[in-house]
Amino acid sequence: MSEMQVPSREDLVEAITNIYAARLRKEYDTVVAGFAPNARVTLVGAPDMNPFSGTFRGHEQIKQALLGIDAQLDIRSNSIEAILIDLPNIAVRWHCSGTLKTNGAAIEEDCFDHLHVVDGLIAEYTEFFDTANVGIATQHMLKAAI
Repeated sequence: MSEMQVPSREDLVEAITNIYAARLRKEYDTVVAGFAPNARVTLVGAPDMNPFSGTFRGHEQIKQALLGIDAQLDIRSNSIEAILIDLPNIAVRWHCSGTLKTNGAAIEEDCFDHLHVVDGLIAEYTEFFDTANVGIATQHMLKAAI
């Protein structure tokens, strides 16, 4: 019986970095290739305040979610600030900046992602970001308060 080989930290960091870079380049097929076929992606937040929030399952829904975000937000940069690995869990802290296409508002956002990896693919991905910050920029918070 052969032992399952655990990837090195360097290999994992490289794979994660490549996925986040592909996301910035809008290479959706490359991004979803890093996910298990029935992976679950959750963008935490209140949908009435943040149009990007939701849960998506499987490659097609994940790709559609990315397309939906990019239809509303021009992401100029994303930079990974820390990657913590304790397999099967990985935490990624990163920062992004962009401009909302709907109203021209600039967004600077610190994000924290939790990835659960199974057989070398992301099986679960949860992204935490400042819902209030996005809600103010998209004016959803103002509408919710009225």
